Amino acid sequence: MRKISLFAMLAIMAFGTSGGRITHLYRTAFPSDLAEREALHRCSIADSKFSRFSERDRAACYQQNRATELVPVNGTRLPPGPEFNAGMR
Repeated sequence: MRKISLFAMLAIMAFGTSGGRITHLYRTAFPSDLAEREALHRCSIADSKFSRFSERDRAACYQQNRATELVPVNGTRLPPGPEFNAGMR
């Protein structure tokens, strides 16, 4: 019984020292931002070797998805957005 409590205490201490890193890793692998989450989902579907826990893979995925968002699908220019008019002419 004493060995179990010693093991449990050591496990809690180990998690306490590295818990912040584990939490950060989880939050970067599963971001709360919808665009980042969707980008990681697309990359994981497209590439079987993609790891959302790898910082290099995530950065390449964000870069790839950022480049594809800027290019129109049919190759034409997008029409200009509505102009803002605050009642002044």
